[in-house]
Amino acid sequence: MEHIILDTNIFIKENFLDGKRIRELLKLSEEGKIKIVMTVITVGEVKNRFRIFSRIAVQNLNEYKNQFESRVLRNSSVGKKIYDRIVNKDIEKEFNDEFDAILLKSKVIIIDYLDLNIGNVFGKYFKNEFPFGGGDKKYEFPDAFALELIEKWSAEQNIKCRIFSSDKDFLNYESDHLEITKNYESYLDQKLQFYLTEEDRITVLSKVFENSSEKIDGEIETWYRYILDDNSLYYSFVWVEIHH
Repeated sequence: MEHIILDTNIFIKENFLDGKRIRELLKLSEEGKIKIVMTVITVGEVKNRFRIFSRIAVQNLNEYKNQFESRVLRNSSVGKKIYDRIVNKDIEKEFNDEFDAILLKSKVIIIDYLDLNIGNVFGKYFKNEFPFGGGDKKYEFPDAFALELIEKWSAEQNIKCRIFSSDKDFLNYESDHLEITKNYESYLDQKLQFYLTEEDRITVLSKVFENSSEKIDGEIETWYRYILDDNSLYYSFVWVEIHH
C-alpha cells in the first residue's frame, strides 16, 4: 500500500474540495488503492486558509454588489441570487463539516501531535536552519512541526511516504523516510490509468458473459450430458462396483 501525504498548498491549488484531482485522490484512498496521510496541523491549516479565502471572497462580492451598475442584475432571476445574504460563519462551518466527513469517508490517517519533541524545531529556529530559511519565521512554524510529525510517524511505522507539495520548505527537505515531489498530477494520472484499465477489463468480461450466458449454459449442459452418457468411464470397473 502506497502512503501519500497532501500538503496544504495542494488543497489550495485544487480550490480545496472543488478540484477534480483532489476528489479523485480521496476516492482512491476511500477504495483502499492508496492511503492518504495528513497531520492534524495540515488539517487545521486547510481550514484556516479556507476561512481567510472565503472572508476575502465575501468582502469582494459585497463590494461588487454595492456598485451602482451591479444593481441591474436584480432584473434577472439568476442575478437576484447574487444578492442573497451570505454569512461567513455558515460558509466556514459547511466547509469544515464536509472536509471532516470526506477525510473520514476516505479513511485518511490523521497524525496527531503525539509526544513531539519541540526542542528539535526550536533548535532549527534559533540556528536559522531549514525550514527557517529567511522568510517570516512565525509562518514557517506550521511546516516545521508538520515535517517533524511526518518524519517521526514514518520512522515509527517503518514506511516511506510520498509527500505532494509545492512549498519549497518541503521540496528542499531530505529524509530517508520521505519522498517529496510537487507533481501529484502525473502520479494521479498513472494511478487512474492503471485502475481504470483493470476495471475496464472486468467490465468487458462481464458484458461478454452477460451477452453469452445462454450459449455458455448450453455448452456446459451439452458437455455434462456427453460425460454422463460416456460408457467408457466405467470400463475399468465391474458391474457390481458400478451398481453400489
